[in-house]
Amino acid sequence: MPPRPRVLPPPPRIIPPAKASGSVAAAPSSYPGSGSEAGPKKETARIGILPPPAAAATPAAKMTKTQPLMPAPPAKVHSAPLSTIKPAIIPAAAKPAAAPSIFDALDAVPTPIAAIICTISGVTLLIQIWNYFGS
Repeated sequence: MPPRPRVLPPPPRIIPPAKASGSVAAAPSSYPGSGSEAGPKKETARIGILPPPAAAATPAAKMTKTQPLMPAPPAKVHSAPLSTIKPAIIPAAAKPAAAPSIFDALDAVPTPIAAIICTISGVTLLIQIWNYFGS
């Protein structure tokens, strides 16, 4: 293995002596806005006056042989006839059996099992949020 090259130590740190705490140093003259300048440099852009617009150009094609536009046909209002039907009264015995809905099937689930399913869903949601913000 080759010998390690010599590394020079860093130069010593020189701390200037502390001045009186009440005095404030003036800004150097090279800083913008220092006391030697009267104010900010004035920078203006000179914009020439635009010439007046030329006279309206004549159209390239003559429009004398064109046909006039056809007027649009008037809008027609359609109205459907309104008819009312009196509802028929059907006796309770003659009504057909209604198809079972999904809500009837949910009512058949025991409450403790529904609570466990809801808790698992909530914990899964919290873990997903934690992973989202944690990474």
